[in-house]
Amino acid sequence: GDGIGVSGDNITIRRCVCDGNHRQGMSVFSVRNLLVEDTVLSNTQGTPPQAGLDIEPDLASESLKNVVFRNCTSFGNAGNGFETYLVQLNKKSGPVDITFENCRSWDNRNDAIVTCDNRKGQEHVTGLIRYLNCKFGPSRHANVKLAAIPANSIDVKFVDTVLTNASK
Repeated sequence: GDGIGVSGDNITIRRCVCDGNHRQGMSVFSVRNLLVEDTVLSNTQGTPPQAGLDIEPDLASESLKNVVFRNCTSFGNAGNGFETYLVQLNKKSGPVDITFENCRSWDNRNDAIVTCDNRKGQEHVTGLIRYLNCKFGPSRHANVKLAAIPANSIDVKFVDTVLTNASK
């Protein structure tokens, strides 16, 4: 179902096209030092979440360190364009470090979505997710959706990022 599934250390993916996959264009589970560059994630449809990119660790023992998506494009996916789903991580997972630089997303459910976990008593994951010089939209729902992100959790920063023509 996934075009590319990523776990490990010191991985570079360049100039790939993940088109028409059944579950995800690309899934990232646990990684240190990942660079994905000049890559297209498009037209995913079939089994949810149907995202172009899904960053979704399965266990609290997994981590996301020095993860960079540069000049990547996500469009036409039944699900989200760039999805970051961190509900399995907690403070013991260590801080996340994810950067989207010069990325574009359009014609997805949502273009960029970040979800943490806001259950009381939880030691939430910390870290930073950056969107630098990105462009999102038009989308079928929201350009950007931030969900269940408690105050003592991750920081999400948008710098020189353009949001256009959200449907809702």
